[in-house]
Amino acid sequence: MKTFHYRGFAADGKGVTGHIEAAQPKEAREKLAARGILAQTIETPATANRSRWRGAQRGLQAEARSLIYRELAALVKAGFPLATALDMMLDTPDAMGYALSLSPIRDAIREGQSAAMAIREAWPLVSSFELAVLEAGEKSAELPMVLNNLADELEEQTRIRKHILGASAYPLFLLLLAGGIAGAVFGFMIPRFGVMFEDAGLELPWISKLFLAVGHGFLPLFLAGLLLVVAAGWWVRRTWREQGAGRESLERTLLGRRAVRWLLEPVIAQRFAGTLAMLLKSGVPLIDAVQLSGASTGFKTVEHAAERAVEELRHGVPITRALQPISAVQTHLATWIRAGDAGGDLAGMLGEALVRCREVVRRRLDQALQWVEPVMVILVGLLILGVALAILLPILSLNQSIGA
Repeated sequence: MKTFHYRGFAADGKGVTGHIEAAQPKEAREKLAARGILAQTIETPATANRSRWRGAQRGLQAEARSLIYRELAALVKAGFPLATALDMMLDTPDAMGYALSLSPIRDAIREGQSAAMAIREAWPLVSSFELAVLEAGEKSAELPMVLNNLADELEEQTRIRKHILGASAYPLFLLLLAGGIAGAVFGFMIPRFGVMFEDAGLELPWISKLFLAVGHGFLPLFLAGLLLVVAAGWWVRRTWREQGAGRESLERTLLGRRAVRWLLEPVIAQRFAGTLAMLLKSGVPLIDAVQLSGASTGFKTVEHAAERAVEELRHGVPITRALQPISAVQTHLATWIRAGDAGGDLAGMLGEALVRCREVVRRRLDQALQWVEPVMVILVGLLILGVALAILLPILSLNQSIGA
């Protein structure tokens, strides 16, 4: 059975949309006709996504996915199989908002695919971190707990994203305003002063000459810079989604920068500790848990380092030494892992480390953001000061020449 999305008309002539299960489009039309619905179009969710619902093809936003994961966790915890839980969610009155996204997942799970594989095919842009956590949850037989933890993580990511956007909105507005003022000054006012001074046989002040020279090439330089930024952003985004050597090279480049590493390493440690603690509490063997935890960080370099650590664990190397090459683990989790390994409660100590890593992530993010606004204000202030001098000095010089 497949899920088809339909658009048509009810018996009273009103337009209706919805989804229906059938083996073939012909059977779907027959079922709709039995309900008194004249089907205008019948499409699979994938076809509907390509034609009209681009957002559904990519997958739902993180905030919407967190709500879905929580609802799934409650239904699975109540004893319903995953496919049945998805059926129940799709049968709710408000399911039309995400039916196109959930129905392919439900169909794939019915055919025997894992939840992680079904979500990967239905939502291509879902992060490798999310997929790895789902895969770990299925292997641990603790899917409800994993879904709730994943929902917590997605909500935290949404909160951080909104916090960053909120903290950056005012400085970005100032920067755009200053850029508009500078463009007007460079493109119109300073050149007019240059013409006036040339006609009067006077010489412009040095700062006005500087701004005039910048103004002549301002638009080409601005467009070239904008194009360069867009191209770099596109390349980084595309490379980050790939799973090849380019992705690993980009990760090494980013983590090689001290400021970026200062921000990202607590995030990596948080994900690693949270997944490893969850898997160990669920009874997953340490070797499998370490490998899945490395994949759950969302960084290919960490995943491959975890695979090498697994090989060392198989040869009897202590876990603290095996995980030593992973910089984030060595910096933020080494003490907790050593204490947990020695005390026989590794999962419990990792749970404590998870709480501390979350606090570190929030604190460092706040520290980074608190510098954005003052730096932007200073830069804008310097730009406005330069513009003011470039305008006022020629006016003063012109007044002096007229008075003389």
